[in-house]
Amino acid sequence: MLSHFKRRLGALAAVAVLAAMVPTVTSTPAASAAPATTAITAATIGGSLARTADYLACPTGAASAAGFTDTTSTAVDCLAMFGITKGTTATTYSPDDSVPRWAMALYITRAHAPAGGTLGAGVDQGFTDISGKSDEIQLAINQIAELGITVGKTATTFAPDDNVTREEMAMFIERWLSKVLVGPGGTSDLEGAVTAAATTYVHSQGGVATASTAYTGLYNYTDIDSGSVTVEGSNAIKELYDLGIHDGVSATTYNPGSDMTRAAMATFMELALNHTNARPAGLWLQASAYTNAGSHSPTLTVSDRTAAFAAVADTPVDVHYWVLSATEGNAKYAATGLCDDSVASGGSITKCYIDTGEPATNAKGNMTPTVGAAVNTYGGSTTAGYDQYTAWTAAAGTTYDNDLHGETANADDHSEITINATAAAVVLSCSMDTPANTEVSGDDHTMKFAAVTTVTCQTKDAVGDAAGNVAKATQYLKYNHTRTFTTDSAGLQTGAVIMRNEVLTATDASARRPSPLPDRPTRPARTW
Repeated sequence: MLSHFKRRLGALAAVAVLAAMVPTVTSTPAASAAPATTAITAATIGGSLARTADYLACPTGAASAAGFTDTTSTAVDCLAMFGITKGTTATTYSPDDSVPRWAMALYITRAHAPAGGTLGAGVDQGFTDISGKSDEIQLAINQIAELGITVGKTATTFAPDDNVTREEMAMFIERWLSKVLVGPGGTSDLEGAVTAAATTYVHSQGGVATASTAYTGLYNYTDIDSGSVTVEGSNAIKELYDLGIHDGVSATTYNPGSDMTRAAMATFMELALNHTNARPAGLWLQASAYTNAGSHSPTLTVSDRTAAFAAVADTPVDVHYWVLSATEGNAKYAATGLCDDSVASGGSITKCYIDTGEPATNAKGNMTPTVGAAVNTYGGSTTAGYDQYTAWTAAAGTTYDNDLHGETANADDHSEITINATAAAVVLSCSMDTPANTEVSGDDHTMKFAAVTTVTCQTKDAVGDAAGNVAKATQYLKYNHTRTFTTDSAGLQTGAVIMRNEVLTATDASARRPSPLPDRPTRPARTW
């Protein structure tokens, strides 16, 4: 039995799916004396494969180092900023320790208010095994039970000292997300459902799902649909995966029965917070994309929060931007600190001035400005163009002076970001490395059973051998691997599909992602 490779959707189709790419197919003739390298396919889809959050609860620079000596995790720093974790001591976080259920109750209740939720009074929920815990822990357990985030191990026991399994963690977070406000650019775990009251399925392709179609091909886990994993637990794990809340897009096992570590808990909680209304204290401007291959128009959001992370409504916000220019004398600000060549943006009435009736934050403490124009590649003294956007607030009638209102002078009421454009990613080019002695006929590659080949895809700035690579990281790709029975002496199985695998992965920092496709009757091994 042989494994048959085709470039088009056929006997073996390795299809790389990437958002915003132009489909192109190119071919490199295979050499007979060396492993063949042949471009196999390029395809496009009008959106991301995942419903990840557009903006962050802890944008770069918001959370200072927590000061723990045993971890440098930015996720831990984020949780520490919001007061969700205090460490196991003043200087240690203990990232490898397991998370007991009583601690999970504390994490959720501490995150609830910054995320836009309201906790109940924490009246006794009838758990008979929590009386030995502190008042804070008992209150937290009763509060999450009031919200329906936990139903206990039994009707009368919470098992506070049991460790949280990874399946339980998924259910805790999935239930919690339905109790807090969805933030700008976030995705509720109920959105996309056919009937929200009946199901909490989400589905990233098309936005609509049913119990029979949800999650098809959108996750790689092989250990969550059987054994002791509950239906709710399996669904919660898949929902979090779809929301971008996971350990890694290419992981093939979730290990639902394993204890959740404190390091993993921080990762999951931070990614979940991104979907909520949790934002740093003060005024913060964020973009959905800070750099992109080619001209682009990212979305923007402005948030205003108190020192306790409560939403601040009715904050007037002026947004202005300046485009990098090679023109002599073109500058963002004059020597006096006043605006020079900056331009009003985002619905602002007058650039660098707080007008009466200026666009303001809503009841959730958020505002949605718009980009002034598409960010274009700048071809001057630098290889990448950039636009600098500034959001600031002050009393009505105030004129912006960078010496008075800039980041160094008034950080709580000022935020600035830079948006880049690089060489355009015109095509997604994929090649396949096949072993020596592979029979190559046009687009068909035939090799022995158990042979291994690697499919590698790279975003390019043009079509052809002279094209340059374009870095476009964290783009989701999906590889389909089909094996057929190519030749049967009796002709009964010729052409029959006997195995079909699907691998979901994402590009790395260089926008390059290999996918090994071994010819075996099990799911293919991964090396990334």
